[in-house]
Amino acid sequence: MSLERTATGVLFGAVNAVMTIPVMISFASIIFRHESFAAYLPSLVKITLFSCAVHQAMFTYNSGLNFSVGQVQDAGLIFLSSMAGHIADNILAASPEHMSDGALPPALIPTVLVVLSVYTAAMGAVLVLIGRLRLASVIQYLPMPVVGGTLLPFAPSATDFVSDAATPILCFPLLSA
Repeated sequence: MSLERTATGVLFGAVNAVMTIPVMISFASIIFRHESFAAYLPSLVKITLFSCAVHQAMFTYNSGLNFSVGQVQDAGLIFLSSMAGHIADNILAASPEHMSDGALPPALIPTVLVVLSVYTAAMGAVLVLIGRLRLASVIQYLPMPVVGGTLLPFAPSATDFVSDAATPILCFPLLSA
């Protein structure tokens, strides 16, 4: 690889970073808008930035297009935000002893992060399966709200499994139920 090509790639990467980092920060503020996450928002922004960077790197690396630039889409943010908020509400309701002193249950942040990661990965696996089975042409016959709401079927099960749990992090096997 020539020096000129490397310099061009680095320049394009820097421009992409300048343009997308504020967008990714706003994604974190949308996903973690529940009041329980306010104290942890700086760390959650860093986690979101890392997640977006991994997504972008994998998309760009695996793309057959030499001009591709991976960027996280905002279509699923509403569902991720709703899921995170419902999980937080359910964990807070199941842990009233933490409400009196203002401290958050220690399982809140890890539970939300793992559940959002698992369900996002599951959605990605479904999309890969649709692509491998060549079913993408069938998707065009679905109404746009159905296609846009692809994470919605996951939302009830993601929030319900933590509602009665005193220690929600131990309930991950219920995801498969």
